[in-house]
Amino acid sequence: MGWWDPERKSKPMRSRESYGLRVPALDNVAKPLLVAGGRTLEVRWVDGKPPFRLKAIASDGKKVDGIVADGARTGSVRVLIEPGKAFRLEVADASKVVSYNIYGIAAFEDKKAAKPVDDYDRASQIVAAISKSGGDWAFEGVQQIKGLALEPRIKTALTSAIEYGDWP
Repeated sequence: MGWWDPERKSKPMRSRESYGLRVPALDNVAKPLLVAGGRTLEVRWVDGKPPFRLKAIASDGKKVDGIVADGARTGSVRVLIEPGKAFRLEVADASKVVSYNIYGIAAFEDKKAAKPVDDYDRASQIVAAISKSGGDWAFEGVQQIKGLALEPRIKTALTSAIEYGDWP
């Protein structure tokens, strides 16, 4: 399987399956943060070779398997995030497991930020908070933006930019 490279014209590049599995929104982030509470997390990853598995492991050792469509590089997992505690998110492919420690925190809000006018204003505040945090809020920001009433192409552009490390 290859993909289009404008410099190579129609010649496909090598498959990304030979690259190591990773979750860009969590990769190289000092301390990923999520707002406490019970929720379903949507997770996207890149590279690796199917089949994929997704799992969350709570601080008490309880494991929850996620749902991954056959061969897809996206999945969801139901978690209970506790403030002040960490949980581990694991994504595995046919040969490798990557894991990320994610920390629960009471609130995402910036107390100095004005009340958002609409969902576009809220999205702007979320992106600013992610940028200000150096990426620690990236995964939480993606989860929140997915719930906003934004034009689909704008929502996709924002979540892709955040998930792949393009923090403004």
